[in-house]
Amino acid sequence: FHGSVIMSLHRTSLTPLLPYPIAGAGFNNLGNTCFLNAVLQCLVHTDQLQTFLLRNLPAFRQHFGAQSLTLALTEVLQVIWRMQRDPHMCARDRTISPVTLHRLVIQWLENFEPFRQQDAHEALRHIITQLGDELSTRKPPAYQELKESPHETDLNISKRWWDNWTSHNTSVISEIFAGQLKSVVQCRHCRQDSRTFDPFLDLSLPIPSPTQGQYPTVFDCFEELFAPEKLEASNAHRCDHCQSLSMAMKQLSIFRFPKILVLHLKRFNNLGSKIDMFVNFPAPNQLLDLTMFLDRNAPQETVHYRLYSIIHHYGRATGGHYVACCHNGTQSSSMTTQSTP
Repeated sequence: FHGSVIMSLHRTSLTPLLPYPIAGAGFNNLGNTCFLNAVLQCLVHTDQLQTFLLRNLPAFRQHFGAQSLTLALTEVLQVIWRMQRDPHMCARDRTISPVTLHRLVIQWLENFEPFRQQDAHEALRHIITQLGDELSTRKPPAYQELKESPHETDLNISKRWWDNWTSHNTSVISEIFAGQLKSVVQCRHCRQDSRTFDPFLDLSLPIPSPTQGQYPTVFDCFEELFAPEKLEASNAHRCDHCQSLSMAMKQLSIFRFPKILVLHLKRFNNLGSKIDMFVNFPAPNQLLDLTMFLDRNAPQETVHYRLYSIIHHYGRATGGHYVACCHNGTQSSSMTTQSTP
């Protein structure tokens, strides 16, 4: 893919939950809102999310007020659902203006200004986080420091960290999008390991340089992210065991894979320029096998994902246009373009 910035993939073990999946509708541009329209297309085409929201719309109308992002998104889904089933409505007429959603996103996002170019990844992370906060069924507990025992197994530590996070993040968002990263940092002074197990809602992948004239694949991006990293100099590690500040080696792996895996390609570097390079990805009817990135101490399983939506950015870092392409749920090998006019 050329210009792709965000990809959404679902585990192949998941099956559609709706008898007539939403095929989508166009979102009108409200003034440089293509970033938001593209993100909304991906969320609208996430089957597990749309099913939950539509089934709970009556409860949302009773529970949430006018400032609820959950209610605003569900109302948009309801409008699309009705439009799709109207036999008198042509496909070209299926466009809506998500005014309330746009207002709420801009209202809650820091440093976002109306009618300015914005970052689709930042908007997506905000929307998912806000939905999770609104839909969470538990209140945050008192702060608890998670200490590591050198003889405790990875499975036990992972469960303690996961239970601590889900104790105040229990919602359909965590059930769908949340995974768990394992990080091991080994001190080169005392050779002791420090382990952490952090949740994630998306993964940001670096884009490696071409090798032997071949463009990188998304698999190459994963290998780049999970390659061992040396921590030294200004990034040296303070060891909890020997208290020394020394060089260390850091290794990441995935301990829990989510049902829906959201990938963000790092196309914009710290210098403000864009990495405008092709990244090869399996076709929608092919599987992405990520089993090798599952930590060896995690419960072993085959990890296959299939692409169902992607956001492209056309242009430069200072300006451009976002377009989403989403699988419409009616054909297993087709992609339908949902452009943001």
